[in-house]
Amino acid sequence: MAKKKGVELKFDLILLVDKNRPELLDASVKSCISQSYSDWVLTLVFPKESGKKITDSIESWKSTDERIRSKAIEEGRCLGETLNALLAKQPRTYVGMLDVGGMLHKHCLREIQKHILLRPSADVVYTDLEEVNPKTRRRIRRIRKPEYSPENLLVSNYIGRFTVIRASKALRSGGFRVGVDAAHEHDLLLRLSEKNAKFSNISCALYRVFKNKEVDEKMNSERVSATKSVIEAALARRGINAGVAFDRTNKVFRIRYRFDTQPLVSIIIPFKDKTSVLKTCIKSIHEKTSYKNYEIVLVDNGSTEAAMPKYLKTLTKNKRIHIIKYNKPFNYAAINNYAAKKAKGKILLFLNNDIKVLVKDWIQEMLGLAMQKHVGVVGAKLVFPSGKIQHTGTYFMKGISDDLHFRQINYNKGPRYDDRGKRLYDSIRNTIAVTGACMMIRREVYEDVGGMDEGFRVFFNDTDLCLRAWSKGYTVVYTPYNRIVHFEATSRGRHYDAQIFKEFKRMNKKWGKQLKQDPFYSPKVPMLWGDWANV
Repeated sequence: MAKKKGVELKFDLILLVDKNRPELLDASVKSCISQSYSDWVLTLVFPKESGKKITDSIESWKSTDERIRSKAIEEGRCLGETLNALLAKQPRTYVGMLDVGGMLHKHCLREIQKHILLRPSADVVYTDLEEVNPKTRRRIRRIRKPEYSPENLLVSNYIGRFTVIRASKALRSGGFRVGVDAAHEHDLLLRLSEKNAKFSNISCALYRVFKNKEVDEKMNSERVSATKSVIEAALARRGINAGVAFDRTNKVFRIRYRFDTQPLVSIIIPFKDKTSVLKTCIKSIHEKTSYKNYEIVLVDNGSTEAAMPKYLKTLTKNKRIHIIKYNKPFNYAAINNYAAKKAKGKILLFLNNDIKVLVKDWIQEMLGLAMQKHVGVVGAKLVFPSGKIQHTGTYFMKGISDDLHFRQINYNKGPRYDDRGKRLYDSIRNTIAVTGACMMIRREVYEDVGGMDEGFRVFFNDTDLCLRAWSKGYTVVYTPYNRIVHFEATSRGRHYDAQIFKEFKRMNKKWGKQLKQDPFYSPKVPMLWGDWANV
């Protein structure tokens, strides 16, 4: 048996047999037998009332390979009880489950073994997967997964198959909970995350599964209720006051946070001239905002437009609005740092002046996330006036000499309605950075990371802020439930475009050596190239 640093690399595989799909059993078992790594045991878990075809097939496979065993689920007992009994037998192994019809790549366990030997602290290791047509055996799509993403995991078991879990860690976390069979793994993964388990992704499709629409729809129907219960239980354990609902249109769960108190939110809006643009922004805030405890800090960076003084005078009547002046050359980072010191709120919401609010609960949607202790920065979904998506988070790519190319996630020019792609911008998820056009952060986090880097006068100050928060252990979160219009570049003007090359160079010097790959996007994902992240 291969060992390193006390880690015993023995795999205890569990195949969940479906009595209604006997034709798929053989493919799954064959994929285990053909593994290039041999230190494994396979247990076929099946309902005791399964038909003769299933039981005969199981007995046949057991006689073929001594590593194959079986365990019947007694009538009246749930799957969780059976799985816990198996888990307790091999506390030093890594346990992995397969659905009937699921097939391991022949080097799956070997690759996981190598991964764990390099990362001996890993408690949960998961791979990408492929969906294949059961008739043609051709790939339908590959599902690529990010590294550990706590906000993703809370609302969706994005980890899925194939996953191996350190058995001893699973047992210490309570094992499989009884009564949530349709979402038992999601429940265990959430409890593991609460016990500081170490998660690690292998960005390679080492598991294949047959796509069966009829079965999937049946399973999804059963899974919705169980998953809702699992998420509610996780929120209760964490002391979070929130409701859970299933969005049937986008097929994602949504968490609605409730507030025992309403902390003061300081909305910081830098501006120069463009009176009509600022009017649109302020009007939309007043008309749409349902959150009661907020202030608006307007930062005038040398306006000279004739109409502006008159408009600002009308705003002085509103006790929520405070107007301050910043009479130095334009520096977006310095302006916001200055305003943050003047603001009174414990929550800072940075907003461009060329923004139009669309959702009445826009502050609450961001605040519920920003109030979580592990969350650093929260961003929103930005759309163009036409309704097309502009921004749903930022990712980066490596270029020559460790250059970092930051791009906005923008699906308007590609296959927008791909199930997996659509989920990226229609559900809460973790990302490496969000845009400062609408960005919320707790004051304590802002001060902890040192505010915005004033060396980035125009570009990348928001991305850099997010990276510094992330490097300190905070998460960066995108929420689609704050949807706002961004009249792009109205606030800045195109005469600053030459500045991008200078600041791009500085960004690469600061981060190029530190960031090896984006943890939330596979290096093999053919992403669509949108605009520069901060343009």
